[in-house]
Amino acid sequence: MRVVELGGLGPGPFCGMMLADLGAEVVRVDRPAEAGEETRHPVIHRGRTFIAVDLKHPEGADAVR
Repeated sequence: MRVVELGGLGPGPFCGMMLADLGAEVVRVDRPAEAGEETRHPVIHRGRTFIAVDLKHPEGADAVR
């Protein structure tokens, strides 16, 4: 199963962690300004791939789709 997690939306990080632990391929989409920053809860972000995309630009939205 593949899951796209949008960073910073409600319980998304916790759900992404649970799905990654169960074997799903999780890709987290972060804002470019937040890319590479330390998180407050690094254990929640385990088991996934991170990409930084600006969803306000049409090219960024197309890339995520």
